[in-house]
Amino acid sequence: MAGTNDFAFCYMSYLINRVLRRRLWKLGTSKTVRRKKITDYLNTVSPRNLFGIRTWRVGSDYENEEQVKQIRESRGYSHSCILDLHPERLPNFEQILKKIFVEHLHLDDEISYCIQGSGYHDVRDENDRWIRIAVKEGVMILLPAGIYHRLALDLNNYLKILIFNAGPAVGITTYERPGDDLPARCAFILSARPVDCLF
Repeated sequence: MAGTNDFAFCYMSYLINRVLRRRLWKLGTSKTVRRKKITDYLNTVSPRNLFGIRTWRVGSDYENEEQVKQIRESRGYSHSCILDLHPERLPNFEQILKKIFVEHLHLDDEISYCIQGSGYHDVRDENDRWIRIAVKEGVMILLPAGIYHRLALDLNNYLKILIFNAGPAVGITTYERPGDDLPARCAFILSARPVDCLF
């Protein structure tokens, strides 16, 4: 049985890496893994869209970046906010880090656009295991409505991101796990179909 699980994870990692063309790691179940160095790096690459996750490589000048404007307008993202995670500029820095590391989902799609620094988006795969996606300056990642995820810093201890959301302008609402009965989660589960074998 363990061999089957290992194969399933390797295949899933292969597919996600091909989709995202980003560094990915398998994480354990620990709730305390944040800025620790990850040693079991999976170096693979390839398909373009898995479970609705998408990435773009764009410039970091968010006020003048035409591709960012086009992506935002084409998806109808009317709301945005900047999250500047820096120990010298953010009051209650450690408490905020703990808060954004809590597993949650949103009712609408969310785009996270890294303006400066680097960090990680952790997402759950179809077997409820964490997959860590490295992000850095100029990378945009779309997380579909209903996907469980969390945000973490790396050892550089700094990340500035612009978050786009299709929801109301009152703010980006998060729903901590468990949220399996929410319509967005149910729709996400239904859309998470197996990907055809590519090799």
